[in-house]
Amino acid sequence: MLRFVVFLPRVFFFLPLSLAVRWILSAFTFNHSSLPSLRKFAPLIISLIFFMLAGFFSLKDKETRLSLAAMNELIKAGMQASVPEELPKPLRSVEGFIQNAKGEYYFVIGSNPDMLPVQRPIIEVGVIEPFIITQFENGFRFGCVFSPPYTVPVCGNF
Repeated sequence: MLRFVVFLPRVFFFLPLSLAVRWILSAFTFNHSSLPSLRKFAPLIISLIFFMLAGFFSLKDKETRLSLAAMNELIKAGMQASVPEELPKPLRSVEGFIQNAKGEYYFVIGSNPDMLPVQRPIIEVGVIEPFIITQFENGFRFGCVFSPPYTVPVCGNF
């Protein structure tokens, strides 16, 4: 039973991918010297276009992408500060930022901005409000919520 649970998702994703690879490779195994070059590379071009279009579905919305860029700039500016007064205004409410914000960091896009215990503006229902969690390699983490107009975030520890 355990093998079924472990390998079923792998088979689900591997089977279509392996069929696509086999289809692409089979197009190059036959002697296509008499065919025009465009028909010779058609399976490769079609599969390339397909996978590029599939990648567009994994893109985040514009507000989240802009918020990620703003968050990166905010952290870089904050890491240059040596005293709390030099921190950018949104990072002043993050306890221990100067002491703990060291080394590599990465972002996680949160799904529930209400879990961050900060006061933020009230927005209309259905408006996108990116919640970005920053995690440093030493374990320090904090979050920021970018409420419209997406210029100044509200940040805090959680």
